[in-house]
Amino acid sequence: MQATRKVSSAKDTGGAVGNSPYSVVRSVAGGFALAAVLWWIPFIGPAIAGYYAGRRSGSFIKGAISSSIGGGSLMLAVMAATYYLLGPAGFPNTAVDAAAGTLTGIYWRAGIYLELFFNPGTAELSLTPLGIMVAFGCIGGSLSGLYRREATSLIASGAVYSAIRPMARSVELYEKGKKLGFESYNDCESVRDLAVNAVPDARQRTAATPMKKKPVTTIQAVTTTVGEGATPTSSSPSSSSEKSQSPFSDILRRSEVRNNGREGVQKR
Repeated sequence: MQATRKVSSAKDTGGAVGNSPYSVVRSVAGGFALAAVLWWIPFIGPAIAGYYAGRRSGSFIKGAISSSIGGGSLMLAVMAATYYLLGPAGFPNTAVDAAAGTLTGIYWRAGIYLELFFNPGTAELSLTPLGIMVAFGCIGGSLSGLYRREATSLIASGAVYSAIRPMARSVELYEKGKKLGFESYNDCESVRDLAVNAVPDARQRTAATPMKKKPVTTIQAVTTTVGEGATPTSSSPSSSSEKSQSPFSDILRRSEVRNNGREGVQKR
């Protein structure tokens, strides 16, 4: 019979405590948040947001979908905010930078942020950063799928028996400086030294204490032999001593006498 090994699915590979690290919903939310924060950085900001969305999604197709949804949702939110803030200033008939110049206070800062999503001097959204985000989303999804296939192949080939286990909670607490019953590893060494030093003392006490010998009890077995010609009429001190020494000798003697009596009657 061939031994079979359970191969973990690629969906669960690499998860911590059975939870899959890949999620389309979380990848879309993460890509949206990173794009909103880093969009002002040319090329790098959308690339980071797209790569995160694709890497978290788990595959090429999911990476493309997640980055597209995250970036497209951000574009829709920017367009809605632009109409709300710059609509009274003449948007979309007026360029975004010109309309944002009419804002004051905190709205002026919001207008500067909105200008980052539009082509300079126009009222049209710049789609180049969105394309960069989708492209890096596909790259991140491809690498994520490659990692999952590699991990599944290693488990199937027996290189590892399961996904890499997370760090023990006690180790995490120790690295964070939490108290685990001892302050540091030096405390463990001191306890070990005390235990090791206590062993020779115990051996010396054991060697100094004389051992008491247990009393030995000897049991003697007595064997009684019954002759064929014994009669019940003869009694002697030896028979009484045999009876007292062996409780079965009297029973054997009586059965022997009974058998001899039957043989004598038959002969007559």
